[in-house]
Amino acid sequence: MKKSDRSRLTFYPRQSKNPYLERMLALFAAAGKVEPRPLSLRSIILPSRTGTIFFLNWIENLAVIGSIPGLVATILFVKIIKMRNAKLIWVKHNIYPHSSGRINKDIARACQNFVERNADAVICHGKKHSSDFSLRYVPHPLPVIKQTMRASSSGDYYICFGRMMPYKNIDRLIRDWPKNMKLVISGEFSANYYKTIFRLCQNLDNISLENTYLSDQELAERISFSKGVIIPNDGNTSIISGGILLGLSLGKPTFTKSRRMFEEFDANTTGLYLISDWCDIRSKVLPTKNSIIASSRKIYGDDAIKDRLRQILKDLSQDD
Repeated sequence: MKKSDRSRLTFYPRQSKNPYLERMLALFAAAGKVEPRPLSLRSIILPSRTGTIFFLNWIENLAVIGSIPGLVATILFVKIIKMRNAKLIWVKHNIYPHSSGRINKDIARACQNFVERNADAVICHGKKHSSDFSLRYVPHPLPVIKQTMRASSSGDYYICFGRMMPYKNIDRLIRDWPKNMKLVISGEFSANYYKTIFRLCQNLDNISLENTYLSDQELAERISFSKGVIIPNDGNTSIISGGILLGLSLGKPTFTKSRRMFEEFDANTTGLYLISDWCDIRSKVLPTKNSIIASSRKIYGDDAIKDRLRQILKDLSQDD
């Protein structure tokens, strides 16, 4: 197929090495006749060729970083896209950015609302949120991690992992965690947040705290040896949790106390549990590793994603 036969898919942010963005660009290319290109000043200013599509992610973060000037820049950018008759796809990743304060949260929401009103398609990876707000549901791509070794047996601990920020409620998890169950909390903390969490863990023999960066392979190995994945955030800012997808993709039972978070995933997902108390984990009859992996691949695998992206591209082409 000639490049001239393809629509240009101009993406933001420009960092194509972002694992999520890499996967989505590859899936878009596999789903339709599109040619991914990073956003540039040239792509904004020069007239669009037929079929140009702008694919935007986390654009609302400009309003958090730059406050009012960031909001104005985003509005101008979107207006230029629309004036050029290009198509705009925006992915709504979060209810609002995790790190925004009260004032910047309102600015970020204003930015999100403006982009959503002007987008030709708004993709959302949460099933309930998509339904509630009439967005285009597309499953979130499963993480792809090549394990260097396979766990032949499970350890005696549960694991909570990722970038550790206050919205994840690590302090509440520590206070509520049963004394007779082992928990490993592994991820990078800010200096101040680590001090707070470290004080809570000082006299607890059943909770291990690791303020460290783990490579994808190291993290996958640690998860694979665990008894299961713990998701403590309440979903007040997040729509879905990447930790849930990573746990399921590695065949590990995954537990959350957040109904909001739980309902964003397909009801037929094997291995994902909504519980009212962390003690309830032990009462669950757990599925096999292979059944969890098979379920995640069927529901959130590449074929399911490509089918939905293909329909979005088809709808956009019919609007021309």
